[in-house]
Amino acid sequence: MAFVLRRIFVAPLLIINFTLYFIIAAVAGWALDTAIDQGWEAVSYDPATYYFVLFSLLAGVLGLGSKFSAAHHLTTWHHHSLASSSSVSYVSWLVTVLAMGLALKQISLGGFLRGEVNTFSQNSIPMSALLDVFPLVAWCLLQFRPIPNHHLIIT
Repeated sequence: MAFVLRRIFVAPLLIINFTLYFIIAAVAGWALDTAIDQGWEAVSYDPATYYFVLFSLLAGVLGLGSKFSAAHHLTTWHHHSLASSSSVSYVSWLVTVLAMGLALKQISLGGFLRGEVNTFSQNSIPMSALLDVFPLVAWCLLQFRPIPNHHLIIT
C-alpha cells in the first residue's frame, strides 16, 4: 500500500517538474537564439545574462534528462534504476541552483531586460529549484517512523 501511495505521489510532481524544465529549456533556447541572431544587447545589457542563459539552458536540458530517468525509475521501481535516477537528479538540481544564483545576480544588477528574460529569471528558475527539493523533503518525511513508547520505563 505504501509503495502505491509513493508512486501516486511522485507521478504528478514528475509531470510538473518536466513541464517547468521544458519551459526553462525553451525560453533559454529562445534567448540564446535571439542573442546569436541580434547580439546580447537585444536580450539584455546586463553582463550576468550571458552566463544565466547558458546555465539555464544546461539546467533545462539536464532537468529534462533527469525527468526521463525518473520516469524510467517510476515504471521499474528497482534499486538499480534508483541509483542512476538519483545521481542524474542531484546533478540536475545542482546546476539548477547555480542557474538560480545567476538569476539572483542578474536581478540584483538590474539594467535593461526584455520582459521574457525578466519573467524567466524571476519565476521559473526558483520554482523549479524548489520543486526539486520538495520531493526530497517528502521522501524524508515518508521514511520517518516514530520510536515506539513501550521502551520507555516510567517510574
